[in-house]
Amino acid sequence: MSESNDPAAIQADIERTRADFAATVDQLTGRLEERKAQAKDLGVKVAAGGAAVLLVLVVVRVVRSRRSS
Repeated sequence: MSESNDPAAIQADIERTRADFAATVDQLTGRLEERKAQAKDLGVKVAAGGAAVLLVLVVVRVVRSRRSS
């Protein structure tokens, strides 16, 4: 940050700060997109695992009902 009262120096500081903020926002956006992709992948895995457990439970129930018949 400039301690100068020179308008050109102040403007240059403002532009550098804007560029720094833009870079930070871009980095955070990239991280957020990565996290969203990871969460989506995890959600798919959880859903697939839940479907597999449900399938096993149905098979067990069908087998038990046939044995008791």
